[in-house]
Amino acid sequence: MGSGPGEAMIREMDDRSFADLLGTIWERHGWETEVTARDDDYLVAGDRPDGRRGLILVSPGADPVGPGPVQELATMTEQKGIDVPVAATRSSFEPGAREVADAAELHLLDPETLEQTAEAEGFEDLLQQYSSGGGSGLKGALPDLDLGGLPTPGVGRPGAMLAGGNGLLLGVVGVVVLVLASSFL
Repeated sequence: MGSGPGEAMIREMDDRSFADLLGTIWERHGWETEVTARDDDYLVAGDRPDGRRGLILVSPGADPVGPGPVQELATMTEQKGIDVPVAATRSSFEPGAREVADAAELHLLDPETLEQTAEAEGFEDLLQQYSSGGGSGLKGALPDLDLGGLPTPGVGRPGAMLAGGNGLLLGVVGVVVLVLASSFL
């Protein structure tokens, strides 16, 4: 399948803008989200008012994602009681990563899937906002948000963030998963 304009925008985003985009998508679907930088990747934690918790592990860079990060998400899902686990990348997933995700019932989100979801759910405007000028495009589009790091509980400590009830990540994952599930039905 060919690369559409949304898919190209996603692939060209920087990692932080991509993670922020996923958080905002979940927020549009009623989740509270928090994006946290962690080592070389990002976590988007989310909570829904109904108590569901979600987690998006955003793998950085343009290289295909192998099974390691997906297995790490499976472990975090089990340890933290995550209801909606998602592994996301601006690239693609290797077959081994897909096998781990299938076995652990994790959702995978790549640029093609996200573009299809954006078209189906009508959030192409977010793709444009987050892709224009990298991270600075988001700050220009949403000036009331300080994405540079308001001190919040759990930032930099994913385990504390999830255990402490900060549910930003769960919301984003839930929305993406709901959108993905509805596109396959």
